[in-house]
Amino acid sequence: MKKVAVGIISRPLNGGAEKEYLLVSSARDFGDYTGYYYPAGGHVEAGESEEQALIREIEEELGLVATSITLLAVTPGDIAGQETYWYECVANGEITVSVTLRDARWFTRTEIENGKVWPATQEVFQRHIFNECL
Repeated sequence: MKKVAVGIISRPLNGGAEKEYLLVSSARDFGDYTGYYYPAGGHVEAGESEEQALIREIEEELGLVATSITLLAVTPGDIAGQETYWYECVANGEITVSVTLRDARWFTRTEIENGKVWPATQEVFQRHIFNECL
């Protein structure tokens, strides 16, 4: 079974209780989903834990250091034989977007629910971040 680890990174929106979330868009062609956004992360390599993969991928993709990592959910991946490990984490540093990404930007709840966000990402946000039943 292949594993993918992704990190949901948030910050207060305008200093209030509402949050915004850092999502990325791949430079790769995903057909109809090209240009869609999702949390930073990637594949777990041989010999590393899901948490180690998450820390490595966030640093590689965004130049950030991930800490305070909390597992939110494990879901089937978009590809057969793959599991996705969804973590909530804090990331520190200055964002530097890698060449493997098209973009990285902050999204509000409304933008996640109504924007070009990968469907699996929208579902995890609804269930585990916004705490709404689907």
